[in-house]
Amino acid sequence: MATITLLRRQAASDYLFAKHGVARSRQTLAKYACLGVGPTFQYLGRVPVDTPAALDEWVDSMLSEPTRSSSKAPPSAACGGRDDR
Repeated sequence: MATITLLRRQAASDYLFAKHGVARSRQTLAKYACLGVGPTFQYLGRVPVDTPAALDEWVDSMLSEPTRSSSKAPPSAACGGRDDR
């Protein structure tokens, strides 16, 4: 039987920042789960858990194609969008 790494929300938040430099708090990840816009997750009993693979896929899905100009970037990311921390 293969071992699967399961991360609770704070560990998922830490993982996203450590591996991808994506800063999302555990509260933000919880809100994304309510809205259906975050990474896919599972429940372990009543506890929501993420896998590193699901988090990696979510980050990949947010990435744009490579670009040389900010005029071709999505409106929220162009010239100092909120998530360029």
